[in-house]
Amino acid sequence: DYRGTVVSLGAEDMFQPGRADLRPTVWPFLDDLLDLAVEHRALVSVEAHTDGTPINSARFPTNDHLSAGRGLAVLRYMKGARPELTDERLEVVPRGDTRPRTVNSSAAQRRKNRRVELVFSATPQDFRPRN
Repeated sequence: DYRGTVVSLGAEDMFQPGRADLRPTVWPFLDDLLDLAVEHRALVSVEAHTDGTPINSARFPTNDHLSAGRGLAVLRYMKGARPELTDERLEVVPRGDTRPRTVNSSAAQRRKNRRVELVFSATPQDFRPRN
């Protein structure tokens, strides 16, 4: 889309409900994506989304906190797996429940809203005006 190449991953595949610990089963898939990001010198934005169901745990008092924790977990994995992805090339954007794909009126709809989107975009080129 307008942001770049977007890969959307369901949160259930990546995390246990209400948690921000990255499941090891997703590591090989992330490794493949990171290989491409390194090869193409891409910038990577990790956008973490939740559904609209309120959360109130000691660790995550709101959905914003949960999405930030999940985004940071993905970022930490990326930096550990591919040190060449420097801070200048990575960012986390916790979206919470602010950008749902659909309404939150059923379990299936809420499941679609719980996701992590990895947005790959081109590295900015040096701008040199023509003389």
